[in-house]
Amino acid sequence: KQREAEAKAAAEEAKQRESQAQQDAAAAKEREAEAKAAQQELEAALQELHAQEKAYNDKKAELQRKSEEGGVVSRNKAANELAQLLAEDPLPLRRAKITQE
Repeated sequence: KQREAEAKAAAEEAKQRESQAQQDAAAAKEREAEAKAAQQELEAALQELHAQEKAYNDKKAELQRKSEEGGVVSRNKAANELAQLLAEDPLPLRRAKITQE
């Protein structure tokens, strides 16, 4: 009878361990899903940052090129637009950098 009681106690303990292991596994899966979502959000922010930087640099290069080519009026217009671009606050670019951090 003592062995039977020990066996029942061991079986009950094993069931409790299994239940705890299943709960731990479920919690681990939930944390893994949260980590994957955070990683995807970070990658999206990084892509947005690169897109904003590329757009800013492309526009700057285009205006620099235009300010060196063409007629006097178009050169002066491009030089003025370039000066405005360099002086303005690049909010989308700054926002993308902050989001990425």
